[in-house]
Amino acid sequence: MRPMMYVVNLLIPSCFLITVDLFSFLLPLQSVDRSSFKMTLILGYTVFLLIMNDLLPVTGETTPLISVFFSISLALMVASLLETVFITNIQFSSSQYSAVPHWLDVLVLQYLALVVCIPPK
Repeated sequence: MRPMMYVVNLLIPSCFLITVDLFSFLLPLQSVDRSSFKMTLILGYTVFLLIMNDLLPVTGETTPLISVFFSISLALMVASLLETVFITNIQFSSSQYSAVPHWLDVLVLQYLALVVCIPPK
């Protein structure tokens, strides 16, 4: 009975929040609501972890695997928010930047593409 309680009360809601965070990339980039939506998800996940902290097993020596899962999930959600901010910055300020220098274009598209096994065009 106890393992099923962990699954129902901790893992399933956590997986739902992570899935909603992944599907938030389908929101249109032109709206600024994507960043605020992701920030609300992170805030909700943090509150969820604070409330559910009493249900986590108490151990003295080792860190429970479920705590590692929650920490990695929170880190991925924060990385997703940072990626959204970075993409929004690139899209809305791309007219302010100059063209890519030819040497950087050759370096990335020809040489580094071979390193990561992408055939050059």
